[in-house]
Amino acid sequence: MSLFHRSIILMLQIGIAFPVFAVNGYEAQATESMSQWREIADQEGIKVFQREVPGTSFVSFRGIGIVKADIFDVYAVIFDIKNKTRLLSNCLDYQLLEYKGLGNLVVYTRTGAPFVFISDRDSVLETRVTFENDKNRILANFEKVDDSRFPPMDDAVRTNAVKGGWILDSLADGSTRITYEVNADPGGLLPAWLVNLGSRKLPLTTIRNMRSQVLDKKAYARSRFLVKHLYDFSKLVPEGHHALDREPGSDEKLQTLLKAYQSEAKFPGPK
Repeated sequence: MSLFHRSIILMLQIGIAFPVFAVNGYEAQATESMSQWREIADQEGIKVFQREVPGTSFVSFRGIGIVKADIFDVYAVIFDIKNKTRLLSNCLDYQLLEYKGLGNLVVYTRTGAPFVFISDRDSVLETRVTFENDKNRILANFEKVDDSRFPPMDDAVRTNAVKGGWILDSLADGSTRITYEVNADPGGLLPAWLVNLGSRKLPLTTIRNMRSQVLDKKAYARSRFLVKHLYDFSKLVPEGHHALDREPGSDEKLQTLLKAYQSEAKFPGPK
């Protein structure tokens, strides 16, 4: 098969996804004007937008869609570590490296390449979560950080840069509007046009995955308990919502589950 034909097949099959939670300063993007963004897709009620990244040949992609679940259910899915491969498109591995504090983690991610001639990509990312109860929203942000403690695998290429984030807006009808944004420089010899072609699918696929994951309460039982007892959901959910209640004897269970969650980190966090 010629290189030309391989490229054509690759264009049709590529779907490289870089699971990210976002950069410091991403909060400012939450309210920025959409005038810089151009709509490129509208499927299943999920709109996808793109914009140029100044000084690079790469493009940022943003997806916006409604999930028929409240913000507590949605954030419990994001908080979870064990099921990230079910949420993030093409995510093959997601590990907790360091627990730095509530909502502040260092994680390892590996993204599978959908084509035989492309290597998997991996990244070390730091996540940061901010609750803005007065604005009825949660920001979950991440960016690539120092990865010297967890070098790339022999069969994967370490990304040069990754930025992205979630914005969860609690709506009056009990649903949640999700905004998911990502841009990445995957490193290696991939041309920018190919990276952009694959990345444009990521917001659509990830928001679609979220719609199914929020229905699986059993898989996210630990995450739901921790989120309920560690975070303040006042103003984010209606009065009487179970996220505002504290279960009898929950303190001991909370300490046990939180300790187990933290113990999964490969490196010790601050004491």
